[in-house]
Amino acid sequence: MKVAAGKCTIPTQLQMQDDIEKQQKRKRQKFTSSFRHGVQVEWSPYIDEIAQQFGAMPNLRQLIVDDYRLFFKLIFGPSLPYQYRLQGPHRWPEARNAIMTVNERIDAPFKTSKRVTVVGKDQVSLNIPYRENNLLYQIFFGAIVVLFMELMFRYTP
Repeated sequence: MKVAAGKCTIPTQLQMQDDIEKQQKRKRQKFTSSFRHGVQVEWSPYIDEIAQQFGAMPNLRQLIVDDYRLFFKLIFGPSLPYQYRLQGPHRWPEARNAIMTVNERIDAPFKTSKRVTVVGKDQVSLNIPYRENNLLYQIFFGAIVVLFMELMFRYTP
């Protein structure tokens, strides 16, 4: 829309062709050359490039001064699409809150503990521990993941 309105210009055909060649060269170096992997790209650099093009890339230098907690969450936390809604066009006021509380939303489905109260001579409360806090569960789940990955890589051509 901005191009049609005359608010920005597109690169020349030569610049676009050079960019395509650079992208394809990087892709050939990084990924297997096969039909199945034809459109494969690295998520973070790809989405960062798109965000820079329309001004939605978060300003990390400003964030380290203004909101260091959010800065550390963006650097050391998971890569989330909300980070591109912090500033720029289509800014979302709740983006910061969504980034800061992502771990709570990830953990919520696993918190299946139930409080059981047995009524009798003495009332007894029993808390069944969360699965993610159970070391035996973590070891078992880790072993399953390792076995799955081993089988997947062993039989992949």
